[in-house]
Amino acid sequence: MDLRVKKTEKAIRSAFYQLIQTKPLEKITVKELAQLAEINKTTFYAHYETIYDLVDTLEREITDTVIENLDEFHILFDNPKAFVYDLYHLFSSFRTDSFSPFNPSSQNFSRKLSDAILEETRRRAILPESSDTGKDVSLPERYASFGTLLTFLINGLFGLSKCFPDGIPDKELEFLATFVENGIRAMSI
Repeated sequence: MDLRVKKTEKAIRSAFYQLIQTKPLEKITVKELAQLAEINKTTFYAHYETIYDLVDTLEREITDTVIENLDEFHILFDNPKAFVYDLYHLFSSFRTDSFSPFNPSSQNFSRKLSDAILEETRRRAILPESSDTGKDVSLPERYASFGTLLTFLINGLFGLSKCFPDGIPDKELEFLATFVENGIRAMSI
């Protein structure tokens, strides 16, 4: 990517991040974003069709990064607490990026991310064996509420991150991790 394109992308994302901290997504205009990024509107439109296109791109990048960096999906079932901690540390790395999933624009993002993790879990066929038959059982049969639990986890991490912008205290993260572990253990009975 050309250096000018990189600088423009960085300016757009930085301006967006500044604006989303102070106003709802639907109130952000291309005009004010372009002014803050010190570009013209035509330059913005050369990169994105709309503000929502920008948000979709940022959310897709974060989702792809999460999926790429959660190499050991099996730990979700083998060691749910470790999965929660790994996911939290991965989310924490986005705090310094030009866009954070921990801001008000992320209302639907947690569901998208949960769906992506669920799909990746299905794709990789990482499912524990059934205790009664010894055979692998499909995710929908065995973990019908797994998607709900993932959404709960992601929303819990987002919510706690909003409450504790400098990092979730160990006690709070441990509580959430234990809750998720108990939920997964209950589903596997």
